[in-house]
Parts: sequence; C-alpha cells; structure tokens
Amino acid sequence: GGGRGGSFHRLEALGDGRVLTTERNRGLTIYDTSNPDQIRQLSTLNERDLSGSAWSEPYAYVAAHTGSLLTVDLSVAAEPRMIHRMDGLGNPWEVVALGQRLYVADNRLGLVVVDVSEPTEPVVRSITAAAGSAQDLWVDGPHLYLAVGASGVEIFSLADPDVPEAIGLVTFGASVVSVSVDGGILWATNHEDVVAVDVSDPADPIPLAMEKTDQWAMHVVAHEGIGYVA
Repeated sequence: GGGRGGSFHRLEALGDGRVLTTERNRGLTIYDTSNPDQIRQLSTLNERDLSGSAWSEPYAYVAAHTGSLLTVDLSVAAEPRMIHRMDGLGNPWEVVALGQRLYVADNRLGLVVVDVSEPTEPVVRSITAAAGSAQDLWVDGPHLYLAVGASGVEIFSLADPDVPEAIGLVTFGASVVSVSVDGGILWATNHEDVVAVDVSDPADPIPLAMEKTDQWAMHVVAHEGIGYVA
C-alpha cells in the first residue's frame, strides 16, 4: 500500500479500519484498510529499529530495539506525534497493554512492567528476569505467557500485576519466538513447528500436539480454537 516496500515487523489493528505497522528500517506507518481493495497509507513516523506495539486509544506504545519505548499520540491518524521516549530498556521486542500497565518482553532484561497512567511520563514498576531471551508475550486473564527462546514458554501469575511471579515453564526442544492463548489452549511457534498445549491449569501445562510447518513459523495468533501462523 502506498508504494512502501520492505518487510513489516509487527502489525496492530487500531479499529475503524486503521492498521499500524512497524518496520525496522522505515519506522511506523498507519494504513486505512476500511476498503480492502484500496488500502491507503495515511501517515508515517520515521524512527529506526521499531519492534512491537500496543494500542490504548489514543496512544500507541512502540518498542524500539535500541532500548526505548515510544509513546505516540494517534488522535489524528494523519499526523502521528511522538510525545515521549523512555530510554533505559535493554532490547524490547513486544508490548501488551492492560489497563494502565504495559508488559514488555525485553530480550535482555526479561519481563518489564511499565505504568502508563500518565502517558507522557511512563514509569518502570518492575523488571523480572526471565528463564531465557524474551521475544513475545500474551496476557490471558490473570496469567501472562512469555516466549523465552530456547527455554520455551514461561508462565507468570499476575496476582500482583506490578510484580509478575513465575509459576511454570513449558519447553519444546527448539527456540520459541511467538505465543498466543485462547480458550485454555496455548499455541507457540519455534521456527520449525506450531505447538498446542493445554493450559486450562496454567500451573500444570499439558502438551497436546506439535506439527512441522513448511516454512519458518514466525508468529501465531489464536482465535476461536484456531491458531493462525505467519
């Protein structure tokens, strides 16, 4: 759309047909997809090394591999404004927004909790070391699932939402890069396979199935009993 080539790194649906994408070399782009036959580029924000993002209207919180977390005001989609840059992270890969908190999968630091009750002044509440190199995460009710590379998927309790507590680890024999949970089933990809695990009791995960993929399995999102694999 709009003549922008390159590889998308992450994608976030903003509602009303708007989609946010990040690219490591070209920054952040907003598209209007309300008419799928005529996708239009609305705006760009030129920042390098961007990774995952989380949407909490009207703000997008965008991770940068350089160790930053950007707060971008999208009140006017055609004019994105970066209103804050929080430095001091390690190598953040993905972000999830939950109420007034962000949970960040940081490849170096582990699991980072950020308070965004004041969007222009985010504050780190806690940093929890992970069992491996954090790359992706998913929140399902009172639990958080963190893809930690060769160590598998680490499961955390959010009984204290500011200080997650590790309660389990599921290993798959290969480096896990993405995780998603739906209906008590955890789905994970590890470049070679897509894996399903019963996490109806997150403290006692039960492997269900594993299937090899034709190409590198990079990302997974679960919805209504189906895992969609990129």
